[in-house]
Amino acid sequence: MNTIKRQSIGLFILVLLLLGVGHTNGYGQTKYEREFRLKEQEVPASAKKYIQQLESGARIKWYYEDDALDDAIEAKFKWQGQRYSIEFDTLGELEDIEIQCRFKELPQQVQEAIEKDLEETYNSHRVRKVQIQYLGEPEDLLALIRDGNQSAPYTTNYELIVKGKDSGGTHLYEVTFDHTGTKTKTARIVLRNIDNLEY
Repeated sequence: MNTIKRQSIGLFILVLLLLGVGHTNGYGQTKYEREFRLKEQEVPASAKKYIQQLESGARIKWYYEDDALDDAIEAKFKWQGQRYSIEFDTLGELEDIEIQCRFKELPQQVQEAIEKDLEETYNSHRVRKVQIQYLGEPEDLLALIRDGNQSAPYTTNYELIVKGKDSGGTHLYEVTFDHTGTKTKTARIVLRNIDNLEY
């Protein structure tokens, strides 16, 4: 990990925030975020152990997500025809599991609720990426993803990357909806690697 590089970016972000660049015009927060590849030996042992328990046999790519508010470590891989992103805090504790999907694969009522919200929020928009986000106890999410066990409690959200245009211009947004399609959070994306948008 290039500590100097991360410190420099962190200082740049702090300057932006102090200058008021983080103003979001009613869209919630702004995500000043960037990713760096991690070597496996730099990953906390608890995070590696959790991934090993999935028994996916997939090739894992590790990333450090450098955010102005909350840094994280991500494991990204393809498994059973789907793209996974499993996020941990910097100590290796599980935060969430995300699976990329197509918008049309969401429940019909959820699609309709999200589309209605986006049409009301932006003059025009395009959904760039959709992920199903699972939150819960690590053991419960492991059983859900590895074994298909849905009996344990967990929370389902939908996270979208949206290119939206309004009176303030065209920007990228990360928009989160709950299991009913009700919007819970919006953040404008700044300094985010294109790798995040595609995978």
